[in-house]
Amino acid sequence: NDSARQVELDHATGHLLWPVFFLYPESKESDFVEKFDESLTLRDILHEVLAEPPLWDDRQRPKYTVDAVDTYFLSRPVGGFDEDERLVKVSMDARLGVILNNDKYVIRDGIPSFVVLPRNDPFTTQFIDRYRKLRQAQEAASTSASK
Repeated sequence: NDSARQVELDHATGHLLWPVFFLYPESKESDFVEKFDESLTLRDILHEVLAEPPLWDDRQRPKYTVDAVDTYFLSRPVGGFDEDERLVKVSMDARLGVILNNDKYVIRDGIPSFVVLPRNDPFTTQFIDRYRKLRQAQEAASTSASK
């Protein structure tokens, strides 16, 4: 195990420091934050991560700025399959520790991850619709199976 990919205790504050991935599905890119203090918000960290437009974003009119994105996590029941995944929107002002304590949040491979999507964007609409359609199909199948 790489030490940068393990949870650490900050002995000075008593806070956990988590390795965290931010995923950008539109560009198939990601950012890795080695030590994300559980007392900080997503906005705090993304403010640093997105301080400069990413190389893969439009440098003149960037879509990925802290004030123009929304954050989500993928929730899948333990033992569930890809088709069981749900996209859950998270407030940018939520503290990491609070998010990780959410009953729907499952940490996979010891590293929390968040999906970052540009607000009011055609890609975001399609991305969210894909999860909505999966959920609706499962609900329809569940309803017809129980009849």
